[in-house]
Amino acid sequence: MWYECENGNSARPADVDTTSSQVYVYVRRNFEFIPEHTEGETVIPGHYRWEETKIPKDAWTICEQVIAQSDELDTLTEILYTMMGVNTDDEPED
Repeated sequence: MWYECENGNSARPADVDTTSSQVYVYVRRNFEFIPEHTEGETVIPGHYRWEETKIPKDAWTICEQVIAQSDELDTLTEILYTMMGVNTDDEPED
C-alpha cells in the first residue's frame, strides 16, 4: 500500500532506501518539490512530497530479482524488434 510522505528540507530522498531500517526497504515514487511558502504567519521551507511503500527486507530480494528479469526482458524485446525492423517509436507507452 502506498502512502504520502513529506520531508522538512530540500534534500530529495532516494528512490529506494535499503539502509535506514533493519526490517524494511522503502520504495518511493511520484516526487514533487513544494517551494517555500507561508501558511498564516509560518514560513514553510521548500521540501519534497512523495508516495512511499514499505517492503520487508526478506521480500525485497525477490523484488530485486523480478525487476532485474523485467529489465532483461525489456532489453531482449528491443533487440528482437530491431532485428525484425519494428519501429517502436510510434507505439504508446504503458
